[in-house]
Amino acid sequence: MGRFDFPDNIVRVTAGRGSECLLVFTKEKTVLMEAGLSFPHEKLISNIKKALGERGRKGLDLITLSHSHYDHIGGLPYLLDEWPDAKVIAAEKTAKVFRSKGACETIRRLSREAALTFGGDTEEPDTDMLRVDIIARDGDRIDLGSGEYIKVLETKGHTDCSLTYVFEPQSIMFSSESTGVIRNENVITSAVLKSYNDAVRSARKCMAYKPKMLITPHYGLMKKEENISFFIWFLIAAARERNFIVRTFDRTGSYAETLSEYVDRYWSEEWLNAQPKAAFMENARYTVRNVLEEAGRKIDG
Repeated sequence: MGRFDFPDNIVRVTAGRGSECLLVFTKEKTVLMEAGLSFPHEKLISNIKKALGERGRKGLDLITLSHSHYDHIGGLPYLLDEWPDAKVIAAEKTAKVFRSKGACETIRRLSREAALTFGGDTEEPDTDMLRVDIIARDGDRIDLGSGEYIKVLETKGHTDCSLTYVFEPQSIMFSSESTGVIRNENVITSAVLKSYNDAVRSARKCMAYKPKMLITPHYGLMKKEENISFFIWFLIAAARERNFIVRTFDRTGSYAETLSEYVDRYWSEEWLNAQPKAAFMENARYTVRNVLEEAGRKIDG
């Protein structure tokens, strides 16, 4: 079974590199998981229309956002322009991010960088139509009709607005970046930006849920025998990353030097297939600073 061998009711509508978008067909609803990048939104919309036509569906009912980063929400304004009646589901913190001028400028800046990296144009990304219609909180059940629903798990760590969604009764979990991102079949990165401790709690929460199927961000479907071990791999990788950051700082006494060594260790040109280096550097600065502060280190600068 490959990473894109989804169940029959899930269709991959991803457009280009840098993000993954999946369309879930329940008995009564059509749900888009993630809104992708602002570039290439035209291809994303085309892929969705094709999948809708093949299933005899008229449009999108729901759009779920795992968190508020540019590569997960960039296509949202264009999707809502096409399907204005679709309801957007996200955390309350995501709604606050969308109302922040500074956050929206960061979204536009990183979206432009991604477009240039992945061969797009320099069209100014639209953030004016970013919105959240349904605030989702830990433990919520979002009714899909006919006995189907989405269970919401708050999974902080990557961001404070990170959510994991589980489609029931199929027990298909769409995990968030708080519990790891597979870069290739041999490498999993922690993607802990906000809190290592929160990420550990999130991984344990997902493990305890014991999903029957697991779909991870920027990758796809895990093998059945890896549904639990994936989170164990994450916990190991996150602990190694945390220890590297703290030990490097204890040796150098410098945030700047720790950041530099972190980039040397964890950045790879191979990642350019999925992430511009500017976005990696943005994340790395938060990762290093927050890990050190959480570990009780007083950092310079």
